[in-house]
Amino acid sequence: NSSALPTSYPLTMYVESDVIGGVSGDLLSFLESGSSANYKVINYNGSQFGSNLRDDGTDNNITGSNTHSTGTYKLALVVTESSQKLYVNGVLEATGTSIPPFDTDINDMLIGQLRVSADINRRNTTKQVLVFPTALTDQEAIDLTTL
Repeated sequence: NSSALPTSYPLTMYVESDVIGGVSGDLLSFLESGSSANYKVINYNGSQFGSNLRDDGTDNNITGSNTHSTGTYKLALVVTESSQKLYVNGVLEATGTSIPPFDTDINDMLIGQLRVSADINRRNTTKQVLVFPTALTDQEAIDLTTL
């Protein structure tokens, strides 16, 4: 729980993660403590990266078009009032224009994923996280996420 987290758009979320092939889960989340109705997340679904900007239980997802397996990945999610862009290893992989309002009750940052009983202790490893209270330019996001 931190008062240093962004409280409005624009924002950029960055995560570097070692992905275990086939293991799905969140890599970085901003969320409202005590509620699952509002959050901003970068995730991996077992083969593709994506994001979800959830507001009052309504999902606003984007999913990358490329398939990814085991390895190190650098991701940046750049969100403004009118767009979201997901960069993976120096490539713009997904965009969206359905942007919900920024819920001011978002007050927590979750690095990695919560443990669930079915995960048999296999989770993707988060190596680095950065948060910017600005929208990086396309070139800045490409430079930041290039391996």
